[in-house]
Amino acid sequence: MRQKFEFYILSLFLLFLLLFINKVPFHFGADYEIVNWKILFTNYPLVVISLICMTLGFIFYYRFNYKFEKGATLLPVTVTHVENINYESVTFLATYIVPLACIDLDKDRSSLMLVTIIILIGWIYIKTNLFYTNPTLAIWGYHIYKVSTSNRTDITIIVRGKVAVGSSILLKNIDDKIYLAKL
Repeated sequence: MRQKFEFYILSLFLLFLLLFINKVPFHFGADYEIVNWKILFTNYPLVVISLICMTLGFIFYYRFNYKFEKGATLLPVTVTHVENINYESVTFLATYIVPLACIDLDKDRSSLMLVTIIILIGWIYIKTNLFYTNPTLAIWGYHIYKVSTSNRTDITIIVRGKVAVGSSILLKNIDDKIYLAKL
């Protein structure tokens, strides 16, 4: 469950980045000024929350990447069927991230609505095992495939690189029918 939550926060990295850009008090031009931390924490809580969540996203990415680099726990298998499902990451981005980043947070209750929607989406995301649909990982070079091997059918793999029929992969189980794979 914790790993699914980490994947969810990581998938929202782009949302937090967009919210940070939207709300950080940058002033360009002749009247450029630096906002101190006290003002940032008291007047711009969404910027601080976004920074915290982006930091958590980086931490969770490095933990994920460590697990990925640490290697597989199962013997190598040969791919017998492959289907690229990277589009699910784009769907997640277009359906959730972009609309949430466009919420007018200057209106009453908009921040409450944003937090509520993020919690509800996260709950669904984790309960339905869709945590692998992660646009952040896609940006950082990971791909998602639905594959079959000689001893498993219709498993979802997260892999850095391209997989084709006949590819030999090493698997590490994340959750039911969801694996990290190495070529």
